[in-house]
Amino acid sequence: MARKKLKNTKNKIEKRKIDSNIKLISILFWIFGIFLILQGVILFGAYLGLFNWINLEELVNQPIANVMISCVLVILLGIFTIFVAKGIFKLKNWARLAGIFLSILSIVNSIFSLSLNVIAIISFLILIVIRLWIIQYLIKNKEMFR
Repeated sequence: MARKKLKNTKNKIEKRKIDSNIKLISILFWIFGIFLILQGVILFGAYLGLFNWINLEELVNQPIANVMISCVLVILLGIFTIFVAKGIFKLKNWARLAGIFLSILSIVNSIFSLSLNVIAIISFLILIVIRLWIIQYLIKNKEMFR
């Protein structure tokens, strides 16, 4: 009887072992979250004129309420993305679904904000490939998550 319990416990531990792809996806979401937080802070700093090296003439013409709301939303999205990264690492199903949603949202955002210079197109393609890989992996391996 004790051997059977030990065997079942061992199988559960092996079954729940974190895949290296899950670790990579979690790290990518950490990076995405940190960049979103930095983007919100830099955007607000640029609006206030703290960063003189950023020239955002369109931003200056916006009311401060619009800029504040945009910055706060981007920072909150970054914090949520970091929570999703932690949840994916812990194999939580809510984080898997949120990761799929965030990846789809990122792809749609990239499509609408694409400019026609070479660097933007290359980074767009790299981002699309990464996000599509994340989506297919999280959909295909849903049995790993609880």
